[in-house]
Amino acid sequence: LQFTCPVYYAKEGEESFSVDVMRLGFLKGRVSCRLFTQDGSAKAGHGYLAVDQEVIFEDGESNRCVHIPITEDDRWAPTLEFKIRLEAPRSCTLGVYLKVCRVKLYTDDTFPSNAYSDRIKLGDDAIDELSGLRLFYEFFMYNLYCPGMFWRTLLTIFLDQCTNLYLFFTLNAKAYLVNKVLSKDVPSDELFIPDKKLCAVTIGVLFVVPRLFMHFWEFKKLSIDIEGKTTAMIQAYLFRKYLNYDVQSKESVSAADMQLAIMSKCGDL
Repeated sequence: LQFTCPVYYAKEGEESFSVDVMRLGFLKGRVSCRLFTQDGSAKAGHGYLAVDQEVIFEDGESNRCVHIPITEDDRWAPTLEFKIRLEAPRSCTLGVYLKVCRVKLYTDDTFPSNAYSDRIKLGDDAIDELSGLRLFYEFFMYNLYCPGMFWRTLLTIFLDQCTNLYLFFTLNAKAYLVNKVLSKDVPSDELFIPDKKLCAVTIGVLFVVPRLFMHFWEFKKLSIDIEGKTTAMIQAYLFRKYLNYDVQSKESVSAADMQLAIMSKCGDL
């Protein structure tokens, strides 16, 4: 038993596509094997639905068709791949090479979203007329819901406000220190700590401790690295898309232009 070809093609939006398993040799008796999908760049539930079933050939049967469900969403993605495998043969053997096949899944969505799909499909001139701010917003929303980016983005936005909060605190603390703590006209019992020396020390500590936290956050932000992860994602997507260009498309885009785009332009974006 084996698949009829090593690579299948499917398009997002189709309800399903079919793969053929063929039986070679004598067609006598009942034989079977296990067929199951295996994640690649496409993950079960995002692009396709996992299948794990027994494929049975009755006496005289030479071909069986198995349907793999395809899911639909509005998020752009490069060409994705997953595998389909045959295992656990009963009363038969599996083909040496074609017991595994690859499935390439294409999408008709536009990058970064379908909000301007009609304009984007018109070409470069129409794209140049689009609002850069609106395109940035669409890209921001696309990037926000990429794996691992949601919590990184929200955490960075929230903790980066600590600098503003610290500045607000220091301005008020300095005014309080000068006008209240160090003033001879203000009695100690009007302070938030009824001891001028202890109150001054406490304010000094509150100046230092948040600064230590902010230094730690700046160090930790290097490992979160939203910019680096976004750049690496775009580079991987661009390279994967280029590998799946047809011959005509590859001839219109030189390898040097693609290398420049991956190494330099992705970071600029």
